Formats: sequence, C-alpha cells, structure tokens
Amino acid sequence: MNSRPISVLLMDDEPSSPIIQATLDLLRQEGFRVDFVETMSQAIESYYLHIHRVMVLDIDMSHLPDKQQGDGVKVLKRFMSLHNNTRVIMFSGAGTVNHWFEAANAHCFAYIDKYEEDAIAVLSEWIRKAAALTTEQPSRPSSSFCRPVCPKRVAVFAHEPVFQTTVMETLHSVLSADWQIDVMDSLESMKGLLVAKDDFGIFLLFQDVFQMEPAVMNALSDILSVSPRPQVIVGCLGNPGSQPSIQYMANRHPFRMINLSQNDWTVQLAEAVQSAWKWYGAREIFHADAEALKRIHIAIPSDVLQEWEAVDPEDADSFEEDKEDDACAP
Repeated sequence: MNSRPISVLLMDDEPSSPIIQATLDLLRQEGFRVDFVETMSQAIESYYLHIHRVMVLDIDMSHLPDKQQGDGVKVLKRFMSLHNNTRVIMFSGAGTVNHWFEAANAHCFAYIDKYEEDAIAVLSEWIRKAAALTTEQPSRPSSSFCRPVCPKRVAVFAHEPVFQTTVMETLHSVLSADWQIDVMDSLESMKGLLVAKDDFGIFLLFQDVFQMEPAVMNALSDILSVSPRPQVIVGCLGNPGSQPSIQYMANRHPFRMINLSQNDWTVQLAEAVQSAWKWYGAREIFHADAEALKRIHIAIPSDVLQEWEAVDPEDADSFEEDKEDDACAP
C-alpha cells in the first residue's frame, strides 16, 4: 500500500488570516502534506517541483499587486491549462454569482464556502475524494485527440415552457437533422434514462431554481454523475439565494452550467452543446496562453513549452461537423 501523504497545494493571498491558519493546521494534523503559496508564479513553480495531487484555491485575492493574479477563477483556468491531473478545489467566502458558474465551467473539482459550518472538515473530505481520482504523474497534452463518437441523441428536461421553447429552438439551430431529441417531463423521468445512457450524447437540465429537497438532490446527483458519457449541461437562474443548489450541482461536475439570468444564455447554450459533442467521453482540455504566463513571470519548463507548441489549438477548440473522423478505432 502507498503510505505517502496526500500532497496539497494551498493558494491564498492572506496567509495570516485565522481561517487559513486553522486550515493549514488541521490539514497537516490529518496527515496531508501541505505547501502554501500566495501567487500564481509560486503555485506553478511548486507544481513542477512536487506534482501536487490537489490544489486548494481562494477566489478573492485582491491583496495581490498583480491584477492578473487577483481573481481565483483566472488562476483556476491557468492552472487547469497546464494539463496536469491535479484537481482544483475552490475554497472561498467571497465569490460572486458569476464566480460560481465560471468555476464550474472551468471544471473545478469542488466549490466550498470557507465560512460555512465545518468548512475545513468538508474541505478535508473533498481533498480525499479528489486525491482518490488523481495520480502523482502529470498528464501532458497530445497531438492525437482520439475519442469515441458522440451518439446523436439528446435528452431535454426544461421545467418552464419558456425555457423548453428556447432550448428546443437553440438545439434545432445547432444540431443537424439526424439528431434525435427526447423531451422529458420530470427529473425522475430523466433519471430513468440512465439505464440507456450510452445511447445519448447530451443531457440538458433547465429550471429556474432547483430546490434542495432529498428527491431532487438524489436525482440531480445521479444524472450529473454520468458526465462525460453523456455530457450534462445545466441551466438555472443565478440568484444569490440559490447558492446552495448551484454549488451542489457544480460539485457534481456537469460539463457546463449556464446562468439563465444572463441575456446571452442562448449563445452560451449553443456553444455548450457544440463543446459537449466535441468532448463527449473525454475530459475537456484547456490551452494555456504561454505569453500571458510569461508576462506574469512564470518560468515554464522548456519541454512543456515544446509540447504546447506541438499541439494545434484548432485540434481541441474547433467544432467539426463530421465526428466520425474523431472516433477511436475499435
């Protein structure tokens, strides 16, 4: 059995704050190996030295002098673009509604309010969950993007008629005529499709507010857990009062979360459907902006830069009409 401690990288711009000191103390008492950093540069340099299995990241880092590093979601996106297997957990008490959706769409592993009751114990639990899914070795980008073909079938649950009408219009504008669209009348009926989930490429769940009742939570948990086969897209209103339900869903790892309070949510839906088709069966890859990283004085190892340069961004970002060419050989 591997007895090495779980390696954790904690990034926060207020190292002397009581909550951060308490977090460091408790995590280390529980046997985690915790390295603390205050900047993105330090975080990436530490990553290449130690290959952390989990990163814990604050949202509001306004105390940092560099504005590019003062938003935890930007740090999350840059760190995810390193193509490593490290899971990132947002641990913050200052995130806005937009942060909740942005962090989910950048595929953070969990989003925890650091000021909620037993927050550090909750964090410890999520770190163990994340570590169970990671390895000690980084995963680098590859010029070969071989994935299974996405089934041309989508299931839709849209609770309010206005959402259903708009969602259907968007789907018809994005998908070709050979796609089959199944409209479900409840979360329970949507959950019933899980027995045939391999027949579907995309699940869509749209409702103004998802109530946190046990039956709803159980259905959501089961449905959201199937990503990336099929990929699951969730739409709901981004209201401050809905934070518990939004974070509950974000922590079950949908492919995309769409804020229906934003005027351009149909544009976001169209992009999400296209991306879900592209990334069916795979973990989404983000491409690093090497020049932006250099501007904030991050020293990227030369072998990593060479691998990034070998990958054509179009291979991962373009939307191809013919997905048969992207299929893995049997």
